[in-house]
Amino acid sequence: MVIEVATAEGAAARNSRAAVESRPYAPSWLDLVVRAIDAAPGPTWIAYVVIGIAFLLMVNIEGWLTGIPLGSLDPAQSIYALFFLLPLLVYHYQARIAGEAVDSFRPATDLDDNAAAALRYRLTVTPARSALVTSAAAVLINIGWLMVDPAGFQLADKSELYVALRVGSESLLSAAIFVLIFQVLRQMRTIAGLHRAATHVDLIRPAPMHAFARLTSRNALGVIAFAILSGLPLPGIPEATWFTTVVLWTVPMIILGAAVFVLPLRGMNRRLVAERSHWLDNIGLRIHAASDALHRVVDDEAANATDVDASRVAQTRLDGMNKALASLLQERDFVRRLPTWPWDGGTARAVASAIALPILLFLITRVLDRFV
Repeated sequence: MVIEVATAEGAAARNSRAAVESRPYAPSWLDLVVRAIDAAPGPTWIAYVVIGIAFLLMVNIEGWLTGIPLGSLDPAQSIYALFFLLPLLVYHYQARIAGEAVDSFRPATDLDDNAAAALRYRLTVTPARSALVTSAAAVLINIGWLMVDPAGFQLADKSELYVALRVGSESLLSAAIFVLIFQVLRQMRTIAGLHRAATHVDLIRPAPMHAFARLTSRNALGVIAFAILSGLPLPGIPEATWFTTVVLWTVPMIILGAAVFVLPLRGMNRRLVAERSHWLDNIGLRIHAASDALHRVVDDEAANATDVDASRVAQTRLDGMNKALASLLQERDFVRRLPTWPWDGGTARAVASAIALPILLFLITRVLDRFV
């Protein structure tokens, strides 16, 4: 009986340690929200439709408190519902892409199952304590931002209920965005470290090398989407307030989006460049050796020009040497064309287009303001 109890206690202790190891830190409040959405009955998209409707109702309630006819859905006001829904969608999608990226990257590493599980957790879950600190900072920054220009943010002469609803909802939004950005920055650092530590870098089989490009590109597109939404010249926003928002938020977010995509992949780019250089060096040595051998055969043939048999043997050797040298030159050209940036062309074009879009929108709005 004592042995059975001891065995049971030992098993419980091992299970407890395993649980701690598999979850090195508690998940953030945003992770808990995402898990609740996953656990909701029915398809996930239904949960997001319900949440979107709730956000739509919330932002229109704000409009009703400012004089918009009760029960109507104001188009300009309704756009703000996207602000609240987008960070949740991006964070949820980001976590799924990060988990898939870990699985795709494993062939480039020597990670065992436990190490891979720990890495997946780190890339998909934000620490609770860090998220709380980040959220608190976001709330303070948001309140301070609104207090600097209450008239510009349409808070002056509004009811206390409206102000409380605006401050509360936008503080929640700011917290979600800041936690998302914090997790993106954590992912950038982790990905850069993984690329430096990769043990199997292969130019011919690039899939593991490109594993994290999908994640960094989606993170970049999410950040740029926030920039575009925040930079929209919506009705009712004073020109000075809009311009300040563009300068202090939209432009830095676009720059951050570009950095989120490129910087984590620079380490793998350097690894691939080094691998290609090493390969080209080896090919160069063989080309050098083949060229020297070819010269020796040519010299032997010249020295034995009157010997028919020796000349025939030399010609056969020359044909073989020429084919070998041609193959080496083709291999060198092939290796030179191998890409060293760890993404495909479509991914890079998508991010570049997203960066160009707000610039184009800005130019279009300026032209319309001038001629309309």
